[in-house]
Amino acid sequence: MQTKMYTAPLGGKVVVIASLPRTGTHFVIDFMRKNFVTLDVSLPVWRSSERLYINLDRLVNGGSWIMSSATRSSFLVKTHELPFSHEGQTLLKDLVRSRKVHIFTPVRPYKSFIESYSRYLNYSTGRSVSFKGEDPYYRDGRTTKQIVEDFLNWCEIHSTFIDVEKAVRSPEDLANQIGEMIEETPRDIERRLPDRRQSNGRLDEILIRLKGRESSEVIMPKSADLFIPHLPTDLEKRIESVRQNALPYSN
Repeated sequence: MQTKMYTAPLGGKVVVIASLPRTGTHFVIDFMRKNFVTLDVSLPVWRSSERLYINLDRLVNGGSWIMSSATRSSFLVKTHELPFSHEGQTLLKDLVRSRKVHIFTPVRPYKSFIESYSRYLNYSTGRSVSFKGEDPYYRDGRTTKQIVEDFLNWCEIHSTFIDVEKAVRSPEDLANQIGEMIEETPRDIERRLPDRRQSNGRLDEILIRLKGRESSEVIMPKSADLFIPHLPTDLEKRIESVRQNALPYSN
């Protein structure tokens, strides 16, 4: 497929990755960085990966974040809470200013998402996913099922979905379709998929940079024997419906 040509708009752009945890957040961040020069940041080996993008949720929750990216004409923003946070939406407007904003949301096959989410929660909080109880990541009284449904409802209005499984099979199509949306020509490279991290250690990150490969802040949960909850049929169908209409589109 021939790459189309676009000119980046004056004033730059902000690309927001608004995602549920463990749905492919850092895959999409790294894909954007690898394929679009305005969204990439080259870091010396001694610099923290926090300079690669802005973590909106940490700023909203009173934490600090290295804001050097915000001085660029274009930059990436990561968030798991934007659909549920009025403060986050206000802060994003302050960061964007006159730039164009594009919001993307990764989706994965539902079963693999729930399995990965369960392992992540077990590793970081010691609690597994339960559709009957409060979601252990958001902890706002809603169940995981309610969280997923509310997140999808917001994203169907404000965001563009990216199917991670289809993206791995058709990265050239994905790069061109995103390029058309953000008005930027993808880099002329042979391999569009980012390299997969094998661990989240600082030494591993430094070695990856020394080898000239991409570097991100991928969370690698420890394997564990977990109970995977029964999948609600209606929610599973909803996820699959979203995936069918997500990027990359078939040509």
